[in-house]
Amino acid sequence: MRQHNDESVHCILCGSPLLTDYYRPECSQAVTSDCRPWPCPVTVVVCELCGHLQKPANQALMEINASVYANYDLYALSRGTEQIVFGEREADHRTRSVVLLERALSLVDVPSKGTMLDFGCGRGATLRAFSSLCPDWMLVGFEQNERFRDRVLSIPGVVGHLSGEPDRIPGFFDFISMVHVLEHLPDPRGVLQRLHTLLNPGGHLLIQVPNILENPFDLVVVDHYSHFSPRVLSDLANAIGFEVMCLATDWIQKEVTLLLRSGGSLLSESKKKTAGSRDAEGLPQLGCWLDKVIDTAAFCASGHELGIFGTAIAGTWLGSILDERVTFFVDEDSQRVGRHHLAKPVIHPSRLSTQQRVFLAFPYPMALRIYRRVSAAFPAK
Repeated sequence: MRQHNDESVHCILCGSPLLTDYYRPECSQAVTSDCRPWPCPVTVVVCELCGHLQKPANQALMEINASVYANYDLYALSRGTEQIVFGEREADHRTRSVVLLERALSLVDVPSKGTMLDFGCGRGATLRAFSSLCPDWMLVGFEQNERFRDRVLSIPGVVGHLSGEPDRIPGFFDFISMVHVLEHLPDPRGVLQRLHTLLNPGGHLLIQVPNILENPFDLVVVDHYSHFSPRVLSDLANAIGFEVMCLATDWIQKEVTLLLRSGGSLLSESKKKTAGSRDAEGLPQLGCWLDKVIDTAAFCASGHELGIFGTAIAGTWLGSILDERVTFFVDEDSQRVGRHHLAKPVIHPSRLSTQQRVFLAFPYPMALRIYRRVSAAFPAK
């Protein structure tokens, strides 16, 4: 690894100027977090002080992301329905928000009434799940714009929809959720510090982000500034003054979840600079693995009809690179089956023939679990 050449860029967590180049992909194809191909080379750097993987938060990247968010449409292929977490049995298939909140609230002494804020509420998936679990709570959504304001306000228990800057959020809350938001922010520390001040004493903050150690595909998401490891995320929370109640990597595959409790005061500047300090040389070479995935998929496509399993970030990125060498996608989500993704049909695993090759665009442990589950459900395929 070599020193990053833009001296104007600093670590977005600790402010250190000591950034080292970590990954520059061989291809100039990225993907957006709402699963659109984005022809743009990405650069990922690592902070030598705190070990955080990140994209340089320069003006060029901010302008690119402004273009991404101008037409942002999360879960477009599933008609706005939140992603499904697939269990071993069909009865275990549930939305991500339900799975996440059931696990988190089981660890908290939840009062019958309280106030809850969903920071980065989008269409309201987390608010809707929380409303079903805690029907007597007062809920508030916060988003950078008012695109889905009416939809959010229609959710039972929601009493407000706020937009704009975090500093404009009034009041105090017993529970705050932040689901797949922190990685999008050019100032994650500043936002977490603000949320720390919005919690009532003993209140809880629930955070979920992609786990970069289990999901290298996150490196090529152009609008993700941060690529968190469990250690870096928990160190950040401790540095701000939260008490870490639970750090989980097995609630939802490829995700890291933190359940925090408001506790002590903010740490001093001197303690902030040393909290979480680690040697960055211990990071695995995730970028090299991504490059090998492209080569392997291209080899599998040689002389065969090839499909890609999954229509989310990884499948979209790989499908856009292989282009005409991919002829179809496979997905278990019934909301996506029968539609087209990247102008290719999306079919259910049950419709596969024994002559078709399917590439599972997932890290190996997850790919193996999917293979075993689908093979058991459809042994003739």
